[in-house]
Order: sequence, then structure tokens, then C-alpha cells
Amino acid sequence: MQTIPVRPKTTPSPALALASWEPEGGILSCSVEYPFVERREQGPEYPLRDFLDQQWPQPETAWIIDAGSLTLDLDDRKRLVEVYLRTNPADWILQPIQPAQGDVAEPFLEAPFEADGRVRCQPIQEAQYDPQRGIVCLSWGDVDHWCIIAPRLALGLAADGGLTKIQMSEFWIPVPKTRGETTWERVKRKLGLPADRAR
Repeated sequence: MQTIPVRPKTTPSPALALASWEPEGGILSCSVEYPFVERREQGPEYPLRDFLDQQWPQPETAWIIDAGSLTLDLDDRKRLVEVYLRTNPADWILQPIQPAQGDVAEPFLEAPFEADGRVRCQPIQEAQYDPQRGIVCLSWGDVDHWCIIAPRLALGLAADGGLTKIQMSEFWIPVPKTRGETTWERVKRKLGLPADRAR
């Protein structure tokens, strides 16, 4: 399984992000829209080529990070544009979460993608929820610093730049009822066996 290196690029304008919840399918999603910046390429002009490119544009490469129940979609520049998580809120850990603080930046996820544009990484270890602040945090581990993509979305990074958390804010759902411990989970806890990975 791969960890996901993130290269933040400082930007004066944050993106727009909106999280939503589909209770029927158990899907937590968050879409990201970046401010439009025209990319000017230096070099000679080719009117015919530019005309043909406008009429029949090349399909953009789809980059996808598969982390078990979590899927991250990237644009052709490998910026995060969509988060999908299949989840049950009853499995979330309810606890206070501090809002992320850091520099506003565009995140470029530089994973070792396969030829089909996909890469697999570790599933998240846990999902946390703060119903008072309306914050959801998907976690792989501890954070060294934060990359603020939008007022409602931030990525937590390790010291080496690897992705360790995804935090979505201004997101409220009814407080989930905690799922009771199963007999097997109780036996594992008493025997000191490791818990199953978060789905």
C-alpha cells in the first residue's frame, strides 16, 4: 500500500468546497472547485492547432486514489477535486476536533499512479466527528502541518509531506448513535488483539 505525497503550492485565493451526506447510500462526499487561472504558455502561436484543440479537445486524464472505502478524484493537474467515502456514521468517533490552521494552498497529490491512472493506498484508520463544530476528520495518523484548500476543507500532512488527514468543516448531520460492541470485538479487546481496520 502507498502513502500519498502532497506538494502544496501557495495561492492567494482559496478554492470552494462543499461536503454533502447521502444517508440512503451511506456516502459522504466533498467537491472542490478551484479559482480559474489562465495558464499562459510561452512559445509560438499555432492558430490551426489551437482551433482544432478547441473543436475536438483531448480527454482529460482521470487520476484516482483508491483507499478502500475512500476514493479521491483528481483533475488533470493532480489536484484534489472530489472526496467519496462509503461509511456508517455509527462507526465514527465522537470527539472535539480543533479546526485546521495553516497556509492556503493548492494540493498536488504526487502518488505513483499506474498506467490506468489509479493508485491504491492505505484505508483510513478512523473517522472522527465533532457535532458541536460540524467537523469530520478522516485520519491515517498524526499531523505536522495543515494545507488549507478551502474554508471548509483542509489536508493534514506529515513532516515528510505525506497525507495523514482530511478535514471537512461546516458539516452537520444528526448525532449518530454509537454502534454497540460485538461479541467478537469484546473478545479481541480482552485478549489484546488488534482491532479491524476502519472500513
